[in-house]
Amino acid sequence: MADGGGAVNVARGGKEARTVVVTAAAGDTVRWTLDVADGLDIAFSVVFKPAAAAGAPAGAAAVTVLPSTRVAHDFGAYLTPGPGTVELGLDNSYSILRSKAVSLRTAVGLVAVRGVEDLAGVIASGVFDSETVNNLCMVGQHLFFINRFGAAEAFFQQLADRVPIFALAYGTMAFMRALMTWEPDTIAEATRRMTAAQKLCATMMPQESLLGSLLRATTTSDTAGNGGLTGGMTTTQLEATVVYAETTLLSGLLNLMDESLMGFVRAGLAIRSGWNYYLTVDKALGGAVAAITGGPPLTSTGSIPREARADPTSPTPAASGGGGGGGAAAAAAAAAVASPGADGDGDGLGMTPIVPSAAAGYSLNHHVRGGLEFGMGTFNCVASVLPGIVLRIIAVLGFPCDREAGMEQLRACTRHWNVRSPLAGLFLLVMRVLLPSFHSGDISDHVPEAEAVLAKHLTRYKDSALFLWNAGRLARMQGNVA
Repeated sequence: MADGGGAVNVARGGKEARTVVVTAAAGDTVRWTLDVADGLDIAFSVVFKPAAAAGAPAGAAAVTVLPSTRVAHDFGAYLTPGPGTVELGLDNSYSILRSKAVSLRTAVGLVAVRGVEDLAGVIASGVFDSETVNNLCMVGQHLFFINRFGAAEAFFQQLADRVPIFALAYGTMAFMRALMTWEPDTIAEATRRMTAAQKLCATMMPQESLLGSLLRATTTSDTAGNGGLTGGMTTTQLEATVVYAETTLLSGLLNLMDESLMGFVRAGLAIRSGWNYYLTVDKALGGAVAAITGGPPLTSTGSIPREARADPTSPTPAASGGGGGGGAAAAAAAAAVASPGADGDGDGLGMTPIVPSAAAGYSLNHHVRGGLEFGMGTFNCVASVLPGIVLRIIAVLGFPCDREAGMEQLRACTRHWNVRSPLAGLFLLVMRVLLPSFHSGDISDHVPEAEAVLAKHLTRYKDSALFLWNAGRLARMQGNVA
């Protein structure tokens, strides 16, 4: 099958594996989406077999892209190193009672995502690989940060029942509305969306027992009862686990709005459970994010330069150093803003080639890394400002509370542009502008980083209500009301 795919019925029992072959040329990106009906799973594998070169003997070594793994859903992609075939194997030999109805769709080539209109084409193709859906999500993110909130919410809703990152974005908009209004109806709607997102993620995560789930919520070990989560995870399972952890955090914060002892207990348990999921994914990726323990704040020189802000509706951001600052970190941030598509730029929205990770055995893109940095950073920062009773609950459960590590993890998320970078920037502003504004005292330590964050994000979103509100709040804190 060169491109397309469709329904495949895999009989119960036996040793035979059904294999779908996708012919690929050198440098092609082969993308696939697999769904098993009725909530069942199947052993899925991906192998690349190089074509024999002209005049060379046949039998070149095959590359195992994904070892046989039992999954209910999988969205993936593979960048072929040369001409050959990518074999997608479906093995139901372990099931002696049930045949499996499988939908397996494939496509060859990258998707250039540049606007809202691209969503319909991806939905029609039925192929939702990680890089494509994250870049599509950045279209909705862009709508949100240029104040088109209704359009952004409608955009996210279209795939909220099929793709975890869309479900998270759709739920996050309801969470922000609940946080601003504090009304029972909006809190209930946010809770409903978060629950739906968690259920969707659960169908894509490695399965664990009830005992394992309880151990995860109440122990400090990220390997206790995890059903093998730290080894052999597919990219889809990694992303679903990160999104599940993030929705767990937001659900915990919604429980705080209950303002009761039971609400505080539920919040503490949810936060602890979510943190363990983050640790699981971070361990699978080598522990790089947990190793971030602190660093210098972001810096910028001078005031926020309104004239240097690019038009956020332009497909190519203006290359201007006005939003940058002194030092290597500020120069790198300015270069990231001025280089569309180099690292998944949120305005250009060009596809970044998906390069498999030989060390981990699966492909990983910067959106997954950004999800870990944002999630773990937010966890650490939120824990540092929680009510005392909640802190005591999570302290008993062994939850860490490292504000400096959290701040540096959020900074790391903003340095490589990804789907969560603007949210990381907003949370840095919460820590540097919003919270300090509630108490009197010296704010000089907060101002440089707040100005640096505002300069970078207002370069992309010059009319963003959220960032302009923080800019006004910062100006008021400084006594600059002119």
